[in-house]
Amino acid sequence: MQAFRGSLATLALLLGATRSAASETSLPLPTRITYMGELGCRTSAEFRESVRRHAPELRDAVEHEPAREFVLAVTVNDDGSTLGSVDISEPSGASVMRRLNGHSCGEVADAMAFIVAELGMAARLEREGTDDERGDRQGTREAGAAPASPPAPSQPAPPERVAASSVPRSQPRLRWLRYQAGGGVDAVHGPVPGWTWGPVAYFEVGWKPSGVGALAAARLSLSRTASKTVNGKIGDAVFHWFTGRAEGCLPWLGTESFVATPCVTFDVGWLEAKASRADNPRTKRTVWLSPGLSVRASYAPLRMLVIEAEGGLMVPLSRPRFFFADVESDSETIYDVKTVGFRAGLRAGVLFP
Repeated sequence: MQAFRGSLATLALLLGATRSAASETSLPLPTRITYMGELGCRTSAEFRESVRRHAPELRDAVEHEPAREFVLAVTVNDDGSTLGSVDISEPSGASVMRRLNGHSCGEVADAMAFIVAELGMAARLEREGTDDERGDRQGTREAGAAPASPPAPSQPAPPERVAASSVPRSQPRLRWLRYQAGGGVDAVHGPVPGWTWGPVAYFEVGWKPSGVGALAAARLSLSRTASKTVNGKIGDAVFHWFTGRAEGCLPWLGTESFVATPCVTFDVGWLEAKASRADNPRTKRTVWLSPGLSVRASYAPLRMLVIEAEGGLMVPLSRPRFFFADVESDSETIYDVKTVGFRAGLRAGVLFP
């Protein structure tokens, strides 16, 4: 932690001097930002918003206007580590290149946004060669050739290369583990007669692999629903379905703000029928067990808020039949549980920490 703070202080002094030079100009140069990130990393809109948070005074250049250009690219390796590159050029031809390595895509993207914000405010940039060009110049010096001329004293020294870990991050390093809790409504068909809806509450533990936008998650939820009165000749009945659901979800598709993921589910609960109007009305209850599948789409408009929509199906392991019977007539089936049940839901939740 102390090493991180020391690196951060060094970077702050370096880029602070750059921003001081920029303050002497009347307005910051217009900028053009071209950002290319892999699936699961920051989107272009999210990256630009991160830059604006650091430097709200920067403005986008209009068409054909001379501007400082930033071309940024993010590559996620198989082991989850991330490489980022930043190419900055001025209308005059001066350029600077930065390469960053980090533990996650979000970490590197945040670092590049900080660099764009600071260098976007610089008074001017000096041209820098690549690593190979600097190596060639060093070899020339060792061979006795005349060294390259140093920058003019009136020009600021080019910013030093910095590691991604030297840039302040908006999230802690242990960002791969997070929790979510919330509630909403579910509409179901199959466990009870017709389409019915009821409240649902859930708690989730999610694991986010480095460089991946989607979550591998385990979720527990509780829900209940009740049917309208089902009328029969012998009697009437109202059905209640109470269930606890366990879900396991794997990463599929996603960005930092939008995720679509498939889940395997298993419901444990009971189905209850409460009779009325019959000669001897009683309440019958049976155990409910059903595996199933679902697909969930989640959108996080804010860092702490998530909105979800999902749909799925369930297959009950037993299909009880509820009926009325008396001594003077044949039995009357009031409801027979379907072979496959369906559900759809809307939820809102809170992400923490």
